[in-house]
Amino acid sequence: TRAWSEAAFIDPRSLDRVRVAVAPARFGPGMAGRIQPVLARGIPCVATSHAASDLPPSLRAALAIADDAESFARAILRLYCDAAAWATASNTASAGVAELYSYENAREQFQQILATCEARGRVEAGVSR
Repeated sequence: TRAWSEAAFIDPRSLDRVRVAVAPARFGPGMAGRIQPVLARGIPCVATSHAASDLPPSLRAALAIADDAESFARAILRLYCDAAAWATASNTASAGVAELYSYENAREQFQQILATCEARGRVEAGVSR
C-alpha cells in the first residue's frame, strides 16, 4: 500500500492502492472536495477538524478526526492495522456517500426545488390554491 498524496486525485485508479487516507490540513479551503472521492471508494480517512469542517455531518461521522500529532498517528495506525475498525470505517464512509449522493436523494431534492419554484410562481402571480 502506498502513501496517499495529491497524485491520487490526478489518476483515480491510484486510489485502488490506498488503505487509509489522511487529511492533516490545519488551514485552507477545498478539503471536502478531496475527501469525498476517498470516502466514496470506501477508504477510511483520518482528518483534522478543519479538513472535515466543510463536509456534511453524515460524512464527518465517517472520519476519524484528530487534531494533534499523537492522536492523528494513533488513528492512522488503528485503521491501518485493525481489520474490524477498517471495515467499519469503510462501510460507514461508502454508505454515507451513497446515501447523500444517491439518485433517489437527488430526485427528492430536485422535486422539492421544483415544488418551491412552483409555489413561488403562484404567489408572485397572485394565484392561490
